[in-house]
Amino acid sequence: MSTATGMAPAPILSTVRQLVLHLLFFILLMVFTSGLASLLTSVFQGFAVDEFGSTQLPLALAQTIIAGPLAWILWRQLRRFLSIQRENSSLVWSVQAAAVYALAAMISVHNFSVLFGQLAAGRPGYWQDQLGLGVAWGVLAFWQHRILRQPEIAPRRLPNLGWQVASYYFLLVAALSLAALLYLGLGSILPHDALTHIYGAANLPMLVNICVWVLINALMWAWHWFGLRLRFAQDAVAQLALVVASAVASLACLLGSVFSLASVLPLPMDADSVSGRIAQDLPLAAGFALAGALAWVYFAAVLAQANAWLREAGRQVVSGIALVLAASGFGMIINALLTAFNAPLMGNSASEILRVGTALLLVGMVSWLVFWRPAIHAPAEHRRVYLTLVFGVSALVALVALIVVGYRIFAYFLTPEQVGPTLLGEVRAALGLLIATTVVAGYHFAVWRSDRSQLRRPVAGSPTASEFTAAPARNDSLSALTLVTDQGNAHLAAQLQQLTGLPVQHLVRTDASAKPVTDAVELSTRLDELPPGTRQALLLLHGEEVLIVPVEAQ
Repeated sequence: MSTATGMAPAPILSTVRQLVLHLLFFILLMVFTSGLASLLTSVFQGFAVDEFGSTQLPLALAQTIIAGPLAWILWRQLRRFLSIQRENSSLVWSVQAAAVYALAAMISVHNFSVLFGQLAAGRPGYWQDQLGLGVAWGVLAFWQHRILRQPEIAPRRLPNLGWQVASYYFLLVAALSLAALLYLGLGSILPHDALTHIYGAANLPMLVNICVWVLINALMWAWHWFGLRLRFAQDAVAQLALVVASAVASLACLLGSVFSLASVLPLPMDADSVSGRIAQDLPLAAGFALAGALAWVYFAAVLAQANAWLREAGRQVVSGIALVLAASGFGMIINALLTAFNAPLMGNSASEILRVGTALLLVGMVSWLVFWRPAIHAPAEHRRVYLTLVFGVSALVALVALIVVGYRIFAYFLTPEQVGPTLLGEVRAALGLLIATTVVAGYHFAVWRSDRSQLRRPVAGSPTASEFTAAPARNDSLSALTLVTDQGNAHLAAQLQQLTGLPVQHLVRTDASAKPVTDAVELSTRLDELPPGTRQALLLLHGEEVLIVPVEAQ
């Protein structure tokens, strides 16, 4: 009895041990690298004393001398666990290795960007700090990179996680730096006062500094993306990150386009302020729009070469973002129009709300029409998750809007001294949002009903279940099939089994993707190519080809 209650199960004990050891190793690495960075900074500064009469040397020596050997001893033990006891498949090790590499690489590249940017701009500043931090964390990143490249100890689960995190971070920094560069450049091109040429000359060192940031981070991203072949990663994390990156880039591009359009959109009530608004708002908005557009175009091209499900996910995410923008713009237009029956707004003027709402509606609606393609009836099974999310978000927004409307109504009658002069003025913002949400939910409810009826009836041109069952196997000697596909064509296994009446073993490829195949009829016709007497066959979907290979069980 004491054994059953006093001893933990072996898997739990192993997991706890891994958590403790890897967390301790991570902390020791951070402490050692911080001490090494401070030590190098002190060396570069010539062991100078600061204004408080102290130096970094004592703490740097303590961190380096104590944490360094302890980390090395612990690493030797962890390496034995990873190589001999095969603990490199542990999720704890995968996360720890990824965190160390990503953090070290990001800190190192950040400090080198600061250092080289200031040097290029002719303003070196405190270069010793940046050099010490860059070198120390760069050494840790290089060491961890070598570990990730060693097959016997590299993480087997999420092997590319650290590289992926660092890669997308460098891309984000490069894109933001490019947006800042475009902002400063367009701000110099669009003068708005007599001192612009002076500010433009003063901004030249900053432009050079930002150019260095763009170059360094873009090169680091390109090295990870192409040099380490993250571009061809097919695991779930890589595919999710690709869709998220495309969504973020599209959001930056669309929002930048919205505010760019809003800054140049002339309205009768504020036509005189267009020039000042262009000079003030257009550079930043256009910078984000152009930087986001570059990343969006590239990731759209990458998604275009992926499998059907990944392409559909990327398209639906962008259409969802466009739908949110269009609905927000529609609600803002209703809010602005309701001011005709109410006192002027306190804060943002009706013209400003109308201008931004119109830009949101135009950009969002055009983008939604392009990506949602309402005139083209997409397969119903591809957008069931999308419609479910739309209904959930619509219900949440409608609930919040109703609560706000109710609160405003009660506040108007119960505490009239604390609210505005009219009830319409109190509820117009929430009412506009509620109307826009209702329109969106109503349209997608109609789409959902159409898709439900489509799922209930067979698609024209595709074999029904009875046709699957009635069709005999095309080779009487065949007894089993093995199908190797990517995740996007996983549906073919069940169809092929129904069509041929043979047991089908399905294996999922994680290294490559193939062209999408709509049904298994095409595959079943290829079975006639097998030589007579073949008992088992392997069907491999590779790129644009379908390979049929006769095999023999051992």
